[in-house]
Amino acid sequence: MAKLKLSPPWDTYYQELNVMFKDDPTVHVVMDDDECEVKLYVDSGDKAEALRQLLPETKEFGGVTLKVTVVPANASSQTRYVYNKDCDGYMERVFRKAFDDNSALDDVVTVRGVFGFSACYVIFKKEVVQYYNDNMSDINGLCSTLYEYVARDIFKPDLGAFYCTSANKDQSLNYAFSW
Repeated sequence: MAKLKLSPPWDTYYQELNVMFKDDPTVHVVMDDDECEVKLYVDSGDKAEALRQLLPETKEFGGVTLKVTVVPANASSQTRYVYNKDCDGYMERVFRKAFDDNSALDDVVTVRGVFGFSACYVIFKKEVVQYYNDNMSDINGLCSTLYEYVARDIFKPDLGAFYCTSANKDQSLNYAFSW
C-alpha cells in the first residue's frame, strides 16, 4: 500500500507564491527545503523593493518558521523605489509596481471617501488558479481557488488593501460608488 505524505503548510505557501507569479516573466520563485526558505528572484530592483514591502520576511507555521527572501537582479538593490507611506495612493503604487508585467492583476483602485478614509482595492483577473496541495477531495490533489484568496494568504495582513476579483461588465459598478 502506498504511503500518503501530506504537504506541509510552508509548501502550500510556496505553491501559492508560485501560482501568483507563474505568468510574471520577471519573478522566479524557488523553495529551499533544507533551509526552510522561499526565494523570489526578481529581475527589477524597483519591483523587488515593492515585493519586499508586501511580503512578510518570515511566516510562522506552528513550530516552523519559513523565511521569505526577495532577491533583486544581480543581488543589487541600488535602484530602490522610494515609497512615501504618507502620500495618498501609496499602496496603489506599491501594488502596481509589484505586479508590473504580471497578468494576474486586472487593476488597482484607490477610492477616497469622507472622513479621510481611503480604500485600496487590488482587483485580480477572473480566473480559477490551481496548485498541488494533496487535496484529498480532488482526484489530482489540486487546490482550485482565485487569486484574491491567494493574495490574502501570501501578503502581510496589515497592508490596508482589499483583494477582489474582476466582475462581469454587467455586474460591475464600474467603481462608481463613492463615500
